[in-house]
Amino acid sequence: MKTDFSNCTILICDDNLTYRKYFKKFVEIRFKVKVVETDDPGEAFNYLNAHLPDLIIMDMQMPVMDGYTAIKMLRSNTRTKNIPIIAFTAFTSVTLIEGLKRLKINDYIVKPSTEEIVFNKIYDILSRIESSETPNTETPTDA
Repeated sequence: MKTDFSNCTILICDDNLTYRKYFKKFVEIRFKVKVVETDDPGEAFNYLNAHLPDLIIMDMQMPVMDGYTAIKMLRSNTRTKNIPIIAFTAFTSVTLIEGLKRLKINDYIVKPSTEEIVFNKIYDILSRIESSETPNTETPTDA
């Protein structure tokens, strides 16, 4: 099932330049979406002051501000509280995942991950956006 996602924008926030560039290229090629990238949540918030992406992909471990704090701020802001978020994390502790679920993330991906897992999780959220469904913020799937 092909869907046209060319009108969608994804914001990727990850401090690892190599990973971010690879991920940006992968997402642009596979989904034909516009990708905006930043290396810290402060830059992401500057972007969000003027633009609202369709999806945010947030690294959980960054030096200036961690992803958990950034997501908490996004969810407490009326402009950004409903933007779907996929959290990227190298850690899968029950405490972290439960904390992310409480912040109503839409899904999470454990680093490193396969392209198939990344594709399926992004496709699921973008498909729901395109079909005007509200993405599920209650039950992230395991990665």
